[in-house]
Amino acid sequence: MKEIRDKVLKISVKNVVATVSTEIKDRINLSYISRKIEDTRYEPSRFPGLILKIIDPPATALIFSTGKMVLTGLDDVELIKVAVKKIIKDLSNIDVELFNPKIAIHNIVATSDLGVRLDLDRGIVVLERSVYEPEIFPALTYRMQDPKAVLLLFSSGKIVCTGTVSVEKARRAVYKLFELVKDLGIIRQ
Repeated sequence: MKEIRDKVLKISVKNVVATVSTEIKDRINLSYISRKIEDTRYEPSRFPGLILKIIDPPATALIFSTGKMVLTGLDDVELIKVAVKKIIKDLSNIDVELFNPKIAIHNIVATSDLGVRLDLDRGIVVLERSVYEPEIFPALTYRMQDPKAVLLLFSSGKIVCTGTVSVEKARRAVYKLFELVKDLGIIRQ
């Protein structure tokens, strides 16, 4: 059991969702941006924001006329600033000015593999705040309180961690979960 106790778990970030608040002089003309910049989609009758695809770093931005943005699709927190700078530069090239961007991370989705098989039927009995309905979805959903995270546990030992706002909190949640499955006897022998 020593190798399980000393296990190093690899955490892989799959998606980061962030919002960006900026200062603007006037409301942004999203129709104008959609005509001037490729890889955009703007259908105000269906959605009030402009959708902008960024190639490098690969991300999608939702831009609103208020200067607020939602960024998604990045797999590295450090790339958020790079993507925001690129968007602001691209917009300034067509005379749309955004100032003082303030970035807030709202969700990180990460995956890991515990390297052991899990007994999800036992997990639903011993893990508080968990749901497991295998006929609907093959994973047990566990709502961890500290750090605050939602973890999807698959019988293969693979997990998805979501709802954290930092990679460190995702890492803490995964390691705490690993300790829980050991201590509560959820590991299949």
